[in-house]
Amino acid sequence: MHPDLEKLIKMAGEGAGLTEKKRSIILKKAEELGEDMAEVEMMLENLAETSPQKKVEPQPLRSSFAEMPAESQPVQPTSRRRKCPNCGNTISDYTLTCPQCGYVLESQSVTSSKVQEYINQFNERMLDVENKELFGKVQKKIDLVNGFNVPVTKEALVLGFTYAKAQFQSANNVSSQLAAAWLAKCQQFMDLLKSQTNLDDATKTFIANNEPFLTRKDLIRTGKGCASNIGKWLVYFFIFWLIMLIIGLNL
Repeated sequence: MHPDLEKLIKMAGEGAGLTEKKRSIILKKAEELGEDMAEVEMMLENLAETSPQKKVEPQPLRSSFAEMPAESQPVQPTSRRRKCPNCGNTISDYTLTCPQCGYVLESQSVTSSKVQEYINQFNERMLDVENKELFGKVQKKIDLVNGFNVPVTKEALVLGFTYAKAQFQSANNVSSQLAAAWLAKCQQFMDLLKSQTNLDDATKTFIANNEPFLTRKDLIRTGKGCASNIGKWLVYFFIFWLIMLIIGLNL
């Protein structure tokens, strides 16, 4: 663990003990340093259990905690743990992905909120193409996929990859061309994620669990998109000649 973070945690136990404001500062610092948030949370829980239960006179602190109001109350030990909905592994509230199975967990961070909002808007644009466009739907969807991007951060890339992977699996049943575009987007997000520095254990596990997916040779089911387009053109061709036949009979 980084020495600066260890120092902050040690100093947080002084004076009035661990408070919510101190906890927030420590967690923010740990996230910036790329520390294992579950480990940091566990240390804070242990610190809270040993903190004084009654208010005491605060001692001068030589850190950013110095400006905290004296009336800040010690944090009572609480369990900030939950279970992964995919494998049942017990994890911290602050964990982005399950370290056991790599399942992406819901997060209330600003980054995940913005990415989810962007994905919702992207879904609406894809739906507009499906419902309003008559010709060239696949190519227009591919153009949208090529423009689908997320911020280059660990959290955003994990969310972006997970969404792109789900879209690939859905498109693979309809169009091989669209599926190939989503697969390329998955590869792009994975490459960017692997290039990040200070990868935490959960992100490393996520990468390890999903990289084999990208190396499979039989991912794209060829022929579906082509067959689907040929079928559509045959229908259009039949309708055209039927209209021409009706016009000819009327004349």
